[in-house]
Amino acid sequence: MADTASKKLATSSIDSSFPVSVPCVDALAFHDAGFEAYLCETLREYVAWRADAPSSPAHVSETTGTDIQVDEKTFDAQLSANGGLPASIDLHVDHDSGNSAHLPEDMVAEGKMLTENADLTYRTTQSPLVDLFFSLEKQIAPEKLQSLLDASWNEDPLTTLKIIWSGRSIHLGRGERGTFYRCVGWLAKHHPLTALLNLKWLARPVIEKKVVKKEDADLDAIIVNAPEDVEGDGQWLVRNGVSHGYWKDLLNILVLAVNKHLGVLKDPALVLNMKNKQPKKRKFNSTKDEVKENRHAQEQERHQKFLDRFDHDGFYNVLHLNVARLFAEQLRADMKLLDSGDKKALRRISLCAKWAPSLERFHDKHTFIASTIAEMLYPQTELDPTLTDREMYLKHAREAYRSRTLAPLRKALAVVERDITAENFSAIKYERVPSLAMDRYKLLFAQKDFDHFSAYLEDVTSGKARISGAVLTPATLVHQATQLYLPPEPPSDASDPDARLTTKQRLVAKLNRVTAQTLNGQWNAIVQRMRDSGTLENSIAVADVSGSMTWPTFADGTRPMDSAIGLALLVAELTAPPFGGAFITFSSTPEIVRVDRPEGGRDFVQRVHATANASWGMSTDFVAVFEKLILPLAIENNVPAEQMVKRVFVFSDMHFDAAQPPEASLSAPRSPSSVPSVPLPSSPTSPMSPGLMSSSSPPFPPSPSLQSTAPEQTSERWSTSFERIQKKFKDAGYEMPELVYWNLAGARPDAVEQGAPMPVKADEPGCALVSGYSQAMMKMFLEGGGFEDPDEGDKMEVIEKTVVLDEEGNEGEEVVTREEKKDPMSYVRKGVGHRAYEMLKVYD
Repeated sequence: MADTASKKLATSSIDSSFPVSVPCVDALAFHDAGFEAYLCETLREYVAWRADAPSSPAHVSETTGTDIQVDEKTFDAQLSANGGLPASIDLHVDHDSGNSAHLPEDMVAEGKMLTENADLTYRTTQSPLVDLFFSLEKQIAPEKLQSLLDASWNEDPLTTLKIIWSGRSIHLGRGERGTFYRCVGWLAKHHPLTALLNLKWLARPVIEKKVVKKEDADLDAIIVNAPEDVEGDGQWLVRNGVSHGYWKDLLNILVLAVNKHLGVLKDPALVLNMKNKQPKKRKFNSTKDEVKENRHAQEQERHQKFLDRFDHDGFYNVLHLNVARLFAEQLRADMKLLDSGDKKALRRISLCAKWAPSLERFHDKHTFIASTIAEMLYPQTELDPTLTDREMYLKHAREAYRSRTLAPLRKALAVVERDITAENFSAIKYERVPSLAMDRYKLLFAQKDFDHFSAYLEDVTSGKARISGAVLTPATLVHQATQLYLPPEPPSDASDPDARLTTKQRLVAKLNRVTAQTLNGQWNAIVQRMRDSGTLENSIAVADVSGSMTWPTFADGTRPMDSAIGLALLVAELTAPPFGGAFITFSSTPEIVRVDRPEGGRDFVQRVHATANASWGMSTDFVAVFEKLILPLAIENNVPAEQMVKRVFVFSDMHFDAAQPPEASLSAPRSPSSVPSVPLPSSPTSPMSPGLMSSSSPPFPPSPSLQSTAPEQTSERWSTSFERIQKKFKDAGYEMPELVYWNLAGARPDAVEQGAPMPVKADEPGCALVSGYSQAMMKMFLEGGGFEDPDEGDKMEVIEKTVVLDEEGNEGEEVVTREEKKDPMSYVRKGVGHRAYEMLKVYD
């Protein structure tokens, strides 16, 4: 018995040589008001100290609020004098960027540029807010992001703050971490109090989700329950709600700060290793003792760096304490729920413990934050008053934090990693595995627990069980689907479809089938979550699969093309007939691609493979979609205006093709080989006949109404794609559909001043400019999606005026009005108009 106890003690964190000391701060014990006062005072002293720091010649530095450099005073003075931009930043237009050297000077002065395919477009929408909203994506160059944030904040600080938060919002926005961390770094430098006091809204339940039964509870919801004693914040909390980010965001920001890497010009992935590509272990001729000694030296070096930052950097000091306080409060509230023994209460336990820092793991190694959290949860007077040595007290507090807080909460949450580590796969409740964990471990489940896991997937397919997938992006699923090999269907009378395969091929086929079932289930979960959020009508998507969409390849292996296909498939599945179930390809001869819904016999993986086999022109002729497909078909079939498509989603990098000469774009008939061989969407009320799309149909001649009104070639050349499309609709007598320009990696990181091309200006009616790879942004266009436009219903346009006579024969006027079409600026305000952003505040 003594030996067992000795062995257990030897493996306890109390005996670890890992450094645990953190400074003793009285503010840890303060109540909310006192702690906030301490935070504000510390930051005021920090800002004052920074302003008095010796200056050196100005230059654009990668410093942040957590990076103290000697040039801060000069930098800040120039920042104020130049309205937010250092004088050293060249504000002139780079005529070489975006091929602007080939533009007339007056167009350059108007802010126009050329795409990579020489189409005329805009450098800016003339609104910094719209520019930021449209450009906030992974590819944006750091310098460009910095200038956009500066300009946007100068125009409207609160809206800018909401745009930054929408960039991270998993359920309402882009769900992008890296760019969000850069924006937080910008806030930390210029508005540190605003950055700190709003961090709590990353992990609190402020987004309402559809109420579901217990058995349908979605682990991806990141359900959190804020402490009951939070004053003033309760009005924003949603019972069983979801959060913008997750608890790990707070720890990631802290790690970046302690490593002087929290800044708009920094790459977070260099510190956080978000690429998830672990370097191969190199073999050294070091002895075991030397390896141990090197590890201890590294731990001491990190610990000293942390102490220096905590003691001498006021921003990091309050950031560290604020993050620790948020974790401690939530863990304390969750422990109360756990100790109550109430089954209903147990379902309200948040995922804070899942993401809380484990002892001596990544976040704790860099920030030693577990010591601060442990001290808040287990004060010395309550834990053991006899522990007078502070280091020994902190070791006992950390062990209590691990064994008495994290362990029981993680057990109650059924965190899947616990069973994986213990190789207890039979105990895993797959229906409770969150989508990110399912995505990461599905092959492991198939290899280690095939019968149990495959039976679960069969239940998912039949509708008896559910699978999480709501926080995955369409691009992730599309990319994985394209990597699967789908063998030909075996004969219906084959008793064993894998009979002719080798043992290795059988295993691969088995794993492929399991992966396909998982992807199909996760896709259906995404579609259902979107349907729960609202409806989409009279819409169709255009997917750009040109050569430029094949790069860059992101950390998870996806490319912008995967996003274009995935989002287009989602629009096709969400939209009701007659336009649902199809999307259009970008091409010099665009086609409508029919994608069967599940009830049509093909599952998600099969539809992705069918889509990949479609005829792709590899061009970006956006105008051709309307000029050679939509309008000719409408004219040919005399489609009434009320039955035309009302909204077109354009998933692209916005580098459209230049205008073609009139004789090339309007006079050349389509060759028989280019006629689409897939049917158009059809229904009893379909405005377009399926027969028109058969392979035997003759090519569509250009409509006379589109030939005779072509402008001179020079005029057409110096017009934007939008202007050319607008004119063609007007000439054809149809109202222009709303165009949703969805930016997928339009920015080029090597072009410092050039962001994504802007197809229209901020005040162009009937257009929206959005960006990102998440389907959550689409909720903004759903009926009942929960987004509110502050000006909705206030702006009306006159459609028709009619002179009428009243009963006495007096003339009067009858006016028919409708709500004005929204412009990009209206959609920005709608995009951040959700109630879940209302609690954000600007403090400095």
